[in-house]
Amino acid sequence: MRALLVLIAAVLLATAMPVVAQPDLSRRIGTTVADTGAPGYRFERVILPGEGGGQGYRFNLAIPLAPPHATGYPAVWLLDGNAALMEIPAALLQALAKAPSPPLLVFVAHDNDLRIDSAARAHDYTPRLPGGEAAQVDPLGRRNGGADGFLDLLTGAARERVRQVVPLDDARQAIWGHSYGGVFVLHALFSRPDAFATYAAVDPSLWWGEGYLLKEAGNAASATAVTLWLAAGENGADAASGKAPPSQPSPASGGRGESGMPNDSLPRLRGRAGVGATEAEPRPANDEDSSLSRVRGRAGTGATEAEPRPANAEDSSLPRVRGRAGVGATEAEPRPANAEDSSLPRVRGRAGVGATEAEPRPANDEDSSLPRVRGRVGVGAIEAEPRPANADRPDHAPMRRARDAVPPGAAKDLVERQRARGVEARYVPLPGLSHGQTLGASLPLFLPAFAGMAPP
Repeated sequence: MRALLVLIAAVLLATAMPVVAQPDLSRRIGTTVADTGAPGYRFERVILPGEGGGQGYRFNLAIPLAPPHATGYPAVWLLDGNAALMEIPAALLQALAKAPSPPLLVFVAHDNDLRIDSAARAHDYTPRLPGGEAAQVDPLGRRNGGADGFLDLLTGAARERVRQVVPLDDARQAIWGHSYGGVFVLHALFSRPDAFATYAAVDPSLWWGEGYLLKEAGNAASATAVTLWLAAGENGADAASGKAPPSQPSPASGGRGESGMPNDSLPRLRGRAGVGATEAEPRPANDEDSSLSRVRGRAGTGATEAEPRPANAEDSSLPRVRGRAGVGATEAEPRPANAEDSSLPRVRGRAGVGATEAEPRPANDEDSSLPRVRGRVGVGAIEAEPRPANADRPDHAPMRRARDAVPPGAAKDLVERQRARGVEARYVPLPGLSHGQTLGASLPLFLPAFAGMAPP
C-alpha cells in the first residue's frame, strides 16, 4: 500500500513540475473520476439552492463502498471542489478504499461547471474586514466577507443534507482548502475550532487583508482536540505570503499579471519572442501563431539571432519600422524626404522607441494612447506619467502592500503559534512547486494521512 501511495504522489508531482501559471478562470471542469468511476467508491451529487434564487452549491460525494463504522463515515470537505475533483485520480481513491476507515470525500463547489469560480469564492472564503461595507470590496471589485455565513452553511444545512445520503461521524470531520480556501480553513479554526476536527490549509493566502489572518491568530482562543495540517510551496519564496519569485506570477494577482494579461502569456512571450528571456521556449512546429517569430526575426525584438527574411517578402513594414523607429536596429534605413508616413517620427518622439530626443507633442493632439503607454508601461520612458485615479484597470497597489505586510516564513511561524495554543499542528513543505501546483500535490499527502494510512 505504501508503494502505491508513493507511486501516486510521484506521478502527480511529476505532472506538476513544469512551471504553471495561475489557473485559467474560464476553464471548465470536464470529465473527472466522478464520471469514469473508481474502484472502491461510488459518486452521488447533492444540490443546495441559493438564497433568494441566487447561485446555489453542488456537493459531489465520493462514497466508500465499504460499510461505515457504527458512528458513521469520517469525511473530508474539499473547497474549490471542482478543481479538487479534477486532481483526484482513480488510483488515489482505490488506495483510500483500502484504509481501515475509508473517508467520505465531499467536493464543495458553487453550482456551475467552472473549475474556479473566482468571484464567488472571493466572497465565501474570506472573513469580514473591519471598516464597513466599503472594506468588503477588494481591488479587483469582488465582494469579500462571506466566510461566516458560508461556515454556517457547511456545518448546518449542507451537513444535514449530506447526512440524508450517508451517515457521518461528527467527531471525524475535516475541511481542506487551497489559497483563498486556506484563508477560510484558518478563519474557521481561529473563530470556531469546534466546527471540524481537522483543518488542512494548503498555501493559504496569508497576505489577504494585509495579513488579517495573522492578527486573527493572535487573538484566537486556546483549542484542543483539533489538528492543523498546513502545507506550503517553497519555490524560492514564501508562497503563503504571496512573495513569488520574478518568474512566477503572484497569487495576489488573481490569475493575471499586474498588466492584466493572463499569467501564462508572459512565459509564452518570453519563450517565443525572446522578451526578457535567456533561453527560449521551443516553438511548436505546427504553431499557427507565426507573428511573434516573424517579429523576432525581422524586427529583432529581444533577439540575438535574426530569422532570415525572405527576399520576396511582401511585408516591408518591419524594415521601415526597424530603420525609422530603431527597433532592434543598429543602423537606420534612410527615410525618404517625401515620405507620407509621419506616424513613426511621432511614435519615436512620443514613446521614445529608439529615440534620443522627443518630438514635442501638439497640445491638441487627440491621440493620448502613447503617453499613457509611456507612463504606465515604461516603453522607453524615464519618468512615468501619473496614472489617472479613475482608470479602468484594477489597482494592484493594495495587493502589493498586503503581500509586503506578511513576513517570510509566516506559514511556519503560524504553525508554531498554533502548537502553543494546544493545536496539534504540522507544517508540510512542498519544495519546488508554484502556488497553483500545490493544490493537486497536497491531495495524495493529506488524504491518506487523514485516513490513517502510512504517508508516502
